[in-house]
Amino acid sequence: MTESLTRLAHATTAQTDTIPVAGGGSDLIAHDGEAIRSFVLSTAKNGHVTQCIAVADLIGLEIEDVIQEPGVNKALPDWRRELEKTRWLLPALRIAWRFRKGKFIILASGRSVLPACRLIKKLRGDNVFILFIGSPKKWTTRCTDVMLRSKHEREEDRDEENRYPWNPKQIWVDAPICRPLPVSASKENGVAVLLGGLNITYGDEVADYEAFLDHLDALVQSFSISIVFSRRTKPEVEQAFHKRFANTSAKLVDAADRQGFLDACAGAGAFVVTPDSITMVAEACATGKPVYTVKLPVKREGTRNHRFIETTLKKGYAQPFEGEINFERRTVDRDDIEAARRVMIDCIDAWKRDPSTLSS
Repeated sequence: MTESLTRLAHATTAQTDTIPVAGGGSDLIAHDGEAIRSFVLSTAKNGHVTQCIAVADLIGLEIEDVIQEPGVNKALPDWRRELEKTRWLLPALRIAWRFRKGKFIILASGRSVLPACRLIKKLRGDNVFILFIGSPKKWTTRCTDVMLRSKHEREEDRDEENRYPWNPKQIWVDAPICRPLPVSASKENGVAVLLGGLNITYGDEVADYEAFLDHLDALVQSFSISIVFSRRTKPEVEQAFHKRFANTSAKLVDAADRQGFLDACAGAGAFVVTPDSITMVAEACATGKPVYTVKLPVKREGTRNHRFIETTLKKGYAQPFEGEINFERRTVDRDDIEAARRVMIDCIDAWKRDPSTLSS
């Protein structure tokens, strides 16, 4: 592992429902001597929040607070999703009011906070530096100063470099910067199977898991297996796994069993992960332990999720699961993380010296 990825792995080794703030950052002072405070503003989803915290760890920011706003259920029809987005407007006013005075750095992620980001930039201008992790998609007015984007977000039919003329600074990384799953530093020989569920890209019905279930039958005979369900796992899929493995040595971990999840990760020498969660796959890859992605039928090609899995396999961060496990760690080159770290710090330093550089 590169030095930068090792730093990430040591930054935090546990996920929690109440997200702890990053530590170790030094106080920031603006050019005029005013103290700069740092916040996370995120959609209320673990993946978005932990990516923000991981970036804060990487660039040495001490986060004062994490502000979260509920997102939209992607499984809803398009018209329902658009209607639900109107609920973001009132919280945007409340959030923007919090940043009405002073100088701030905000690490933001998720479309539910874009109205707040836009309002903050409209009211405070260059007094607030917003680094947005991800893509604002269809947003057409200035809501961030710098974007940190993963290459799986690139759309083939778009000129991504000039997609947002109001925000020319984009920093690209090969895969998301995130916190690693809480693994043991020692060499373990267990296998943690992490199941996602409801999504728009991959099959999520019982029939879609049949080949995977057959592969797991063989693994259970040879290894210590923990099968961890998520809140998105469909009840009928969970029932199929219970029926298949209830009377075996496999440990079945409920989505609400936090300690069971931690124990499964701690005993894992390798991970087998369904491909429907970018965060789950990325956090497993960040551990440096072997990661295998489950082959599930593809319902929609060309989605961000699908592009991410294709890139992850192509780069060698993970391997397709075909029924066998190799516990040998693989060296993964993530020099893109260190390059991104330097650019982010340079952008913040330039803003501290002269905030007007954001508007120039």
